[in-house]
Parts: sequence; C-alpha cells; structure tokens
Amino acid sequence: MSQTIVIFGSSSLLVSNPTYQEGILLGAMLAKQGFRILSGGYDGIMGAVSQGAAEAGGQAIGITSKTFDFRAGPNPWLTKQIEAEGTIDRLKALIGGADAAIAMPGNIGTLNEVIMVLTLWKTQESSLPMIAWRDPFYRVIDNLVQLELIPAEFQSRVLFVDNSAQALEGIKKVLWFLRSLG
Repeated sequence: MSQTIVIFGSSSLLVSNPTYQEGILLGAMLAKQGFRILSGGYDGIMGAVSQGAAEAGGQAIGITSKTFDFRAGPNPWLTKQIEAEGTIDRLKALIGGADAAIAMPGNIGTLNEVIMVLTLWKTQESSLPMIAWRDPFYRVIDNLVQLELIPAEFQSRVLFVDNSAQALEGIKKVLWFLRSLG
C-alpha cells in the first residue's frame, strides 16, 4: 500500500514563479516513488504538485471546502476530489489522511496548517513527520521557539530543506526510519 504525503503551500502562486515549477517537480518525484499526493486541491502550489503527480502517472487527491466558494474551483489535475464541509474539517482531513507533511512557501493558510501540525505534536494527538522549506519556515519556527510558544525540541523535529530533491530524500529517510521502528 502506498503512503500519502500532504503538501501545504500557497494557493496564489503563479505558474511563472520558480517555486511553482519546484512544486511540479516535487509532485512528479513523489509520484514516481509511489507516493500519493494530498493537497488542498486548489491552484498555486496545490495545483503544481497535483500537476506533477498526475503527469507522472500518480494520484493527486484534493481536499476542498464548501466554504471556499469564492475560489475558481479545484485544480484540473486532481485524480480525486473530496469536499469537506468547512475549513476545520478540511484541515483535519489533510493532516489526518497523511503519513508525512511537506510545507512549501505559502500564505496565512499554509502557516495555519504548519501551526496545526505543531499544535497536534504539543497535545500528543499526532506525531506526523514534517518537512518544511527552510525559507520561510526556519525563521517562523525559530521565532515561535524564541517566544516560548513551542518547545525548542520541535525545531529539531522539523526537517528543513531548500528544494524538492532534498524534500524527497527527507521523506524517504523519515518514513524508512518509522517503518524500522515497527
């Protein structure tokens, strides 16, 4: 059975942005390794990783929300769409449906998703492994530690990367380690 990787990232990133192209590459690389892609299902990074996965013959699952009726609709590369009732239900489905998370650059929604993973670590409701783009998330998490909003050990639990190749290697290492524990 293949494992599912949730990818958080900007919904407003344009195709011309280099990070969008990095998202396509990440989706393709993960799909070629047999991972299912799970995202918020809209455009931007979500569309990029879905496009990469679909074009590589993989699965791109999008969790959309009825409350986001102001959006143009789900991205066209999804192989499956699941519509959540609201934002909280969507967030629960994204995090609860994944074996690991990758946070690419984003906006307030992406920050919310990262904070939710950290919150679930703190409440011990989840130990979902998280890989995050160094820019911007190292600074964000470092500031949360400095402000004593999260334990310092959380910073070492996040694997910070600079590109898709590092993210793929990180996912493979983290999931291999977890499998080795039984």
